[in-house]
Amino acid sequence: MESSVVGRTFIGEGAIDALAARRSDANWTTAAAASAVDIALWDLLARSRGEPVWRTLGGRSDRVRVYASGGLYRDGDGLDELRAEIAGHLRAGFRDVKIKVGGQPLVLDIERIRVARAAIGAYAALWVDAVNQLSAADAIAHAGAYRDAGATALQAPVPFEDIATMAALTRDVLPVGRDRKDAGFGQSPPHWLLETNKRC
Repeated sequence: MESSVVGRTFIGEGAIDALAARRSDANWTTAAAASAVDIALWDLLARSRGEPVWRTLGGRSDRVRVYASGGLYRDGDGLDELRAEIAGHLRAGFRDVKIKVGGQPLVLDIERIRVARAAIGAYAALWVDAVNQLSAADAIAHAGAYRDAGATALQAPVPFEDIATMAALTRDVLPVGRDRKDAGFGQSPPHWLLETNKRC
């Protein structure tokens, strides 16, 4: 990645997206490092325009709703541990949370969603993240159950390229949030991110 960045000049959104496109198939460690570079480049672009990053990205406010990401599957952890983790997020000042789904039988994920919903209350956003593990058929079958158990939105339910299933889920069941890689590059600023945030 160093050769793609050091000594180069990045002017405008297109240059940032061009760099991102070249590393879109990188392994996860490179992609994680690239995220830091991506953030820095958007910050640099905003500074060059004399405006805050949120405005460069197309936002209309200097405030954004955030969530605490957690609720992973851990050996030996059950519902009590999930409750305790979410209670910690609430104490830290978060009101919205995201938990993992899709890696256990549906009935167990539904229990986890219900516990999370009870912990954060009726009005907070509860994201569930399947990390692209579901088939299209399972995503469609499970999304309604996630919603009925208390999920507000679903992140990365199916493989990146299955845009049709994600669109169908968003239209018919739950809003689907996608990682920048999911959405494809060349979208500057990333309006899909702002739209997903607004819908939740």
